[in-house]
Amino acid sequence: MIRLDRVELLHWDIQPHQMLPLARGVTMLTGENGSGKTSVLDAIKVALGATHLGGERTVDHYLLRQAQPIAMVRLLVDNRPDPGSRRRPFDPLGEQSDDTVTLAVVFEQDDETHYRRSYYILDGDAVPPPLATSRPGAPARSRRDAPRLLSNRDYRERLAKVGVGQQYLKLLCLPQGRIASLCQSDGARLFDELFDVIGGRQALETWEERLRELTERQREHATTDGELATRTRDLELLRQRVRRHEDWLALRDRVATLDRAIPHQHVEDARARVAALSQDVERTSRDRDDADARLRDAEPTARPSTRASTPTARPSPPSARRSRRPTPSTAASAPSSSASRPCETPPPTSSRSTPQPSTPSARPPRRPSPPGSRCTRAAPRPAAATPRSSAAC
Repeated sequence: MIRLDRVELLHWDIQPHQMLPLARGVTMLTGENGSGKTSVLDAIKVALGATHLGGERTVDHYLLRQAQPIAMVRLLVDNRPDPGSRRRPFDPLGEQSDDTVTLAVVFEQDDETHYRRSYYILDGDAVPPPLATSRPGAPARSRRDAPRLLSNRDYRERLAKVGVGQQYLKLLCLPQGRIASLCQSDGARLFDELFDVIGGRQALETWEERLRELTERQREHATTDGELATRTRDLELLRQRVRRHEDWLALRDRVATLDRAIPHQHVEDARARVAALSQDVERTSRDRDDADARLRDAEPTARPSTRASTPTARPSPPSARRSRRPTPSTAASAPSSSASRPCETPPPTSSRSTPQPSTPSARPPRRPSPPGSRCTRAAPRPAAATPRSSAAC
């Protein structure tokens, strides 16, 4: 709450120019009827932002009493820091740092019946710009003064930040007769009257209306929460369906890829098998060639040794030739002997002939075997002493 130090009136009501200092405690105004006591209170109301003075009194009524082209109401307000909090009353505005703040309302006449108002909040004991040079003996302006013209709305909003709100002005503007009736009322009636004066009833009605709106909003919010939960569940189900559909699409693409890749895989497998078989064929061919080479290398070394070990054919006695004829017991083993000598001509089954003496030169020449043949040749038998038949080997 602010505290007033001085009231200055210029061309207000019947006072051409008046300065009224206010005491720290209670200031009492005394005087006859019509001497200007109420006009001083109304001037303070106007300087604090009031637009309605109460009863039938108006601002123009006080200004037209002198009808001067310019008038002013100026209040000096104490802005010293509080000892406890060390904060100044005008600190919420962030503009006034002096120990004194000036609240001024300047009235400039537009026509014979109307005045234009200008509002100022100045730092220090300052005079508004329209009167800074026009009024003789005006107080000096502070060096830190920054005059700024304010509208009635801005002026009242700034004063509300320092504690002079709408309810305070409403209580301040009560008619004098009503204040006397309040002083004579009982506690309940006084509370109701003050509650109505300061706007408590209107605030209560506004609060009840807001409470109903809040209850309605809470019901709507609960309904919305239920719908939101339902929509959330539906959304989760849709997300699951979308995930399953995406999985199905991925599997379908994979199956299509595999279908396209299977023929190529078959071809690759066939190529791998062909390559493996080709390697087997090459390996088998190399083994066969190696075996043929070893066989050819072994034949030239085996034939000279066989010829060298062949003795000179000599005639053998007839008893020896007769003993070499196959007997029934040895006839059974003839196939195996003939199998080991496939290139020899089997003896003919002829009648018994008389052995003839033979010489080594009478032996028929041996038929040579073709190169590379695998026939097994038996060692030559010694020549018999007697000549052999032409069918003997």
